[in-house]
Parts: sequence; C-alpha cells; structure tokens
Amino acid sequence: SKTVDGAYRSSLYQKLNDLGYDIDFVGDRSSDITNSLPDGDHEGHKWYISQFSNYIEAFLDQTDPDIILLMAGGKDISYSSDTARIIDDLNELIGKIITLRPSSFVFVSNHPKREN
Repeated sequence: SKTVDGAYRSSLYQKLNDLGYDIDFVGDRSSDITNSLPDGDHEGHKWYISQFSNYIEAFLDQTDPDIILLMAGGKDISYSSDTARIIDDLNELIGKIITLRPSSFVFVSNHPKREN
C-alpha cells in the first residue's frame, strides 16, 4: 500500500487552518514537514490496544491534548479473532482516556478496509 505524507492529518490540518483554527499536533513522533503539513508531530504506533492502554496516562500527562484522534485496534484485528475482547479493550482504553482527560474531545475512528 502507498503511504501518503501525513496521511489524513495533512487534509485535517489544512481544513482547520482554513477555518482559522490554530493547530498544534502533539506526540513524540514526527512526519516529514511538507507544505500541506507544516506540523508533523503525532503519536502513531502500530500497537495492540493493551499497549496503548499501558502508555496512555504518560502520553496525556506529557502532551495535555484538547482533542484526541484515536485509531486503535488494527494490530488486534490482524492477529486475533476474539472480537469481544478487542471491543472490551477498546472500550476500556476510551474509558481511561475520558477519566484522565474529561475536558478533552475524543474522536474514535474506524479502520479503513484493507486490501489483501
């Protein structure tokens, strides 16, 4: 599959910037800076939900985000057929985020369809 610099964040950045919002992506990782994405910070990992859950408190303490864009579970879906556990783990992670940052907005994304 082809990777796009900044993925969805480039389009999101441009649209929000055009509406007058001051955008500051946060995270320990960084994408290449481009004209369409002048802020490459992110916290994208290819982790299991349980790994996110173990790390989320430290990340939220370090970055204190107002808005959280969460796409988690891709690795779980790829390597497990226990969908009930995956759903429970994701619900637990979302609950932990809401408890730790009750004033933040949390947007949970579905995963794009994968082509084999």
